Amino acid sequence: MNAIIERIKAIILNPTQTWDVIAAEDTSAQELMKKYVLLLALVPAVASFLGRWIIGIHIPFVGVYHFSFGASLLISIFNYVVTVASIWVFAKILMFIAPKFDSEKEEDAYFKVSVYSFFPYLAAGVLMIIPSLSVLVYLAGLYGLYLMYIALPIVLGTPQEKTIPLMVVLIVSAIMVFAIAGSIVSVIVGAFGPKLPTL
Repeated sequence: MNAIIERIKAIILNPTQTWDVIAAEDTSAQELMKKYVLLLALVPAVASFLGRWIIGIHIPFVGVYHFSFGASLLISIFNYVVTVASIWVFAKILMFIAPKFDSEKEEDAYFKVSVYSFFPYLAAGVLMIIPSLSVLVYLAGLYGLYLMYIALPIVLGTPQEKTIPLMVVLIVSAIMVFAIAGSIVSVIVGAFGPKLPTL
């Protein structure tokens, strides 16, 4: 666990040097998913579970609403699955798009970029224990895009002149992935959330 914490600190505080280290590491895609993603995705999942169940969410003109234990647990499990799947899907998208920008590499390299770029979001997920702070978690996710920008030439060998165009395409792809994932989660949350009166 200490090694994971140190890696989180390193990639956030010293991204360039850390990407150099990561690029040289012999780590498989499967190992990255098992060692980091499956574990760290628990952080926002557990925090949001406690936040919905114990703290409650504030609804304007309604007050604080507490989800039931069962609903909170089910939503968090679904969030966990969606988070893990999103990281995997984004790595596959990167694998499909990057070679078109002279960034051809082996599969493991694409997963390195995807997994480590999600670290700020996953680590900040602890703030979801207070639902009103959830927006900060998503802002941390934006820092992940910066980490990805730094990673492209280092890990994938993207030519400098093609880094920004590739990032633009990846940002659009990320928006699409999260829009779909967010829509699915919203449906699940809505099914178990408060039934608000309509005008």
